[in-house]
Parts: sequence; C-alpha cells; structure tokens
Amino acid sequence: MPRLLISAAHTLENPGEVFGDLREADITRKILKKTLPYLDSHKIEYQAVPLDLQLLKRIDWIKETGYSRELGDIFLEIHVNDGGKRGIEGWFEGAASPDNNSKIFADSIVEGICKITGYQNQGVKSEYEHELGSLIILNQSNVISTAIECLYIDNSDDIQILKDESKLDELAKAIADSVNEYIVNVAPKLKYTAKALPAFNGGRTPMPSFTSPSPFAPQAPKAPGFAGNSPLSSFNNPSSPFNSTTPNKPILMDREERKEMIKKVFLKVLGKEPSQNDLNYHLNTGVAEMELLKKLVEGDDHAKLVKEALEFKELNDKVNRLNAEIDQLKANNQDNKAMYNSMNQLLEHKNLLIARLHQELSKNNIIVHGGHIDSMKTQLQTQSQTMLPQVKKKRTFTDFLMDVFKL
Repeated sequence: MPRLLISAAHTLENPGEVFGDLREADITRKILKKTLPYLDSHKIEYQAVPLDLQLLKRIDWIKETGYSRELGDIFLEIHVNDGGKRGIEGWFEGAASPDNNSKIFADSIVEGICKITGYQNQGVKSEYEHELGSLIILNQSNVISTAIECLYIDNSDDIQILKDESKLDELAKAIADSVNEYIVNVAPKLKYTAKALPAFNGGRTPMPSFTSPSPFAPQAPKAPGFAGNSPLSSFNNPSSPFNSTTPNKPILMDREERKEMIKKVFLKVLGKEPSQNDLNYHLNTGVAEMELLKKLVEGDDHAKLVKEALEFKELNDKVNRLNAEIDQLKANNQDNKAMYNSMNQLLEHKNLLIARLHQELSKNNIIVHGGHIDSMKTQLQTQSQTMLPQVKKKRTFTDFLMDVFKL
C-alpha cells in the first residue's frame, strides 16, 4: 500500500508568494497542520516533512526516508497559487502521458479536492510547462510526486477563503479524503517500474499501528527510522524506539520551535546546549526528536559521559569507604577521650586520698610533718631491724619477774 510524504512549501525566510498581509509559507503550514488529523482518521501511513527546510535539504530528507516510486509511495507538496484566478491547480513530474503515475496522482488529487469543495479545477500541468523549466522537488524526490496549488493568494474571493480557518479546515479534509481515494481506488490499478503494490485482499489492507511523525512539534517518528543504511529496518524490529504504538501525535514545529527541541534534547542527553555548528546542522537536516535522541545516545560525547559517570561512581564509592573509615576513627577517638577523662578523674581521686592519708600520718607523728610518705616505710624498716634482735634474745626468769612487778 502506498505511503505518503506530505510537505508545506517554502520557509519563513523564503515565504514564497506574498500578497498584502498573506504569506504563502504561513498558509501552507496551516493547511498541513489541519490535514494531518484527517490522514490519521483514514489510517494512512505518512510522514510530514519538517518545516523550514531549504529545498535541497527537503529533498535529502525525503530520500532518507526510504520511500520510493517503485513501491508506489507518493509525495504531495502544498502550495498557494498566484495569478488572479480561482481554484485548485496541480503539477506533476515529467511529460504528460497515459502511463505517467505522477500525472495520474496529480489528476486524482485535484479532481478529488474540487469535487468535494466545489472549487474551480484549473487542471494539472507538467513540470516542463513551469517558468523554471522543471521542478526538482518533483523529479529528484524518488517518489511519485505532485505539487498542489491551493487557491490564489491574489484573488479577492480566494483571499476570503484563505483567511477563514473553517474553510481551511474543509480544504484540509478534502486533501486527506482525496489522498485516501487515490490510495484505495487508483493506486492498486497502476503499474510500477519495480515491485508491485501488495494486494488489497478485497479492500483496504489494515495499516500497522504507528505514530505519524509531524514537523510541527517534537517529532518521534515511528517509522521509518533513520539510523543505519536502511531506514525501514526499524519497522521489523520490535525493540526499535521508532516502533512505538503510542497514540499521541506530535504537533508541527517551525524553525524556532525545532531550535528549542534540539537544545532540550542536548541538555537532556549531554547536559549541555548544542554548539552553533551542531544547532545549524540538525536544523538543516530536519532531525526528529527521537532520531536526535538516538544519535546523541549512540555518539562519542554520550559514551564519554557514561565513562566519566562510571569513573565518578568508583571515586564516589572510594570516598564513601574513606568517609566510613574516618567516622570509625572519630568514634574511636571519642572513646579514647572518654577513657582519658575517666583516668584523669581516677587520678585526681587517688591524689586526694593520698593527701588525706599524708595528713593523718603526719598528725599521728608516723611521718615527719612535711616529709614524704616514703619516709614512713624507711622508718618502719629501721624499727623492724632494731626490734628484731630483742625478739630473738632469750628471756630469763628474772626478766619475767621484773615485768610482773612493773605492772
């Protein structure tokens, strides 16, 4: 089944046609933003080209999706016309011929829009009829391509429509309905230069669940992814970050909003803002948020951060161990201080008791007043030595009688 690439033409720096207070770039992005929900309601598989990409960058982005004319994939770029006429006009790749699939696609879309809205059909033209001689956005995109001119910016009646939000919403719905009609009823009948489209099995083949990327907000394309040589490889990889089934649709972003998205992702992944070169590069490539996240996570800067984080963890663990040892030493020191204070108290108590003992000994003339307590030991030893012979002397009966009479 064909997949759709859809784009709002021109940029804010190069806004295309300008008439009064209307600018083509402002109108095309309004129409694109209103078209995407209707594409979702038809379950059309699509990707919206990021806003504000210059022409060659837009072509590069389209090529990197992996969409191809051989698979029947289609590209529709939204423009606004000038020249004073009214209605819808289309441009197709190459020369007019019955088997030109780009012409068939352009005819189907223009006729469908005009049938639904009642706007005048200005027909479709070959790129060779354009004043530029060719339209490289059509012939260099590798998909079946058309550019649709939605009304005329310099026609007073069309201006009223272009300024009416409800009318723009009707136009957006008509575009989505016409694309759906082409995919369901026209594309299966076409011949392709390579692989044919899958069979429809009696009707619309159910589309795989996916989130359609959008250029109006932080983009998280489900498919295809852009890593590696095959952007489509993520479709068959259940673990791919682009294979999410989340129903939330991102909103389209302009260039300034993409700048903020890029800065936010850099801060989130690398903890720093991008350099001016990095910012310009990612702006010019129209990088999606999930794609940028993946690139940064797999990049050298993030690998360096991871390495430094591991080294920091090791150092932090070492510091924690050293802090634990310091805490233990502090606890031991407190214990030692408590023991020292206790010993000092015991020593003071001992000295107090010795002083009191000294006073008592001096008071009882056991030691000389002012003498050291050790002199008592010497005195006792002397007395003991003096008394020792008397103890050993043999007592006589006379000595005994003398003692009795003394009593």
